[in-house]
This record gives sequence, C-alpha cells and structure tokens, in this order.
Amino acid sequence: MPFFKSTTGLGHQILGGWQLAGSAILQTGTPLNVTTGASFPSGDYNADGSGGDRPNAPSASVKQSGWSNAEYLAGIFQATDFPKPAPGQNGTLVRNAFRGPGYIDISLSLSKKFAVTPKVSAEVRLDAFNAVNRVNLADPNMDLSSSNFGRSTSQLNPRAFQTGLRLRF
Repeated sequence: MPFFKSTTGLGHQILGGWQLAGSAILQTGTPLNVTTGASFPSGDYNADGSGGDRPNAPSASVKQSGWSNAEYLAGIFQATDFPKPAPGQNGTLVRNAFRGPGYIDISLSLSKKFAVTPKVSAEVRLDAFNAVNRVNLADPNMDLSSSNFGRSTSQLNPRAFQTGLRLRF
C-alpha cells in the first residue's frame, strides 16, 4: 500500500510497507434433488427395493427458485408440495431440479515484512476468512421422509481470523 512510503525512521518501519491481498469466491447454489428415504409404500415409489426415488413434480404455483435465507431456514418446500407417483411407478420430478443457497466468501490478508538483520527477515500476517461475515447456509434437507425437509439447519464457515509470524534466515 502506498501510505507512509516517503516517511523515514520509526514511522516508516511501523506504518510503511504493508501489503493487502484478497480473494473472493462467488458461487451459485449446488443442484438439489428431492428424494425419499422411506420404504414402500410411503417411499420407494417404484418398489425396486432401493431408496432415493424422486416424487412427481410440484404444481406450477409452488415457488421453485429465488429463496431468501429466511425462507431456507423456515423451509422452502412442504413434503405435501410433491405428489406421490402411482404405486410401482417412477416420479416425474427431474434430477437436479432446484438449486441450494449461493456461497460468497471474501477473504483478506494484511502483511508486512521486516528486516531483523541483514540475513534474517520476519513477516507478520493477519488473515480474515469470510471477512464480511456473510451467512452462507448449508443445503437444505431434501429427503421427503425427514421432519426437516426443505430446511437449512446449519451454516458454513463463519468469519475466522488467523495470525502468523514467519522468520526467514
């Protein structure tokens, strides 16, 4: 950073020469599949003995994208939004029909190198991960047989700080 470059002495040693770096991750939500883990006849709709069957697609009146964090926490769907297929049949809901909450992580790093002796240097560093402390929700539970169906029940990494000192000789 260009601040305090022209100063000399102790002011330059302490306040000058800092470096600021950053990175950002901006992602849309991951694909979501609505399935059921229940056994036949309330689940395993096609009666093949394996779970993970998809139900029929919801009606067009059911909101299918653009949910807020509050909606993910409260539940984006009700299990009743997805009709069961006829016994022995596969559901009409396509794979990856919906998307989970997006993910944004802005991380910053502030560092400064010091000359300790002509052959020894030190670097002081402060890192801030998810520096703006954005709430990134985990994907909602998409198992129709779960009491938490359609709800995000946890969040991903909150803001975290890390400090470091590196000696080079």
